[in-house]
Amino acid sequence: MAAAMANPAPHEARPILPRPRLVVVPPAPVVRRRRAVAVVVLVAVIVLASLAAGRVAAVLGGAPASVPGHRVGLVAYVVQPGDTLWAIARRLQPEGDVRPLVGALNEANGGAELQVGQRLAIP
Repeated sequence: MAAAMANPAPHEARPILPRPRLVVVPPAPVVRRRRAVAVVVLVAVIVLASLAAGRVAAVLGGAPASVPGHRVGLVAYVVQPGDTLWAIARRLQPEGDVRPLVGALNEANGGAELQVGQRLAIP
C-alpha cells in the first residue's frame, strides 16, 4: 500500500507549485554605503562633465578659460538714460576702488560726456 501512495495514479495530477525563491536583502549599512558611493560617483561625473564642457566652450569660443576677470563677449556698453561713468564703473566692478576704472573709461571714450545710446568701449 505504501508503494501505491508513492506513485499516484496518472489520472490524479498533482498541482505544480512554483519553487520558493530565495531573496537576499543586504543589511542596511551596506545599502547606505552603496548609495553613498553612487552619489559620490554621480557628483564626480557631473563635475568632470562641466569642466570638460567649459574647456570645449573656451576653445570653440576663442576666449582663454583661465584669464581672471575676462568678460567673454563684453567689449562695449550702451549708455542708458541716467548713466554716468561712475555708475557704469561700479556696475562693472561692484567692489573696491573704481577711480582707476573711471579714468580708463574716460580715456578710452574721449571724455566723460555721455549720450544715451552711445557705445562705450570697455578697457
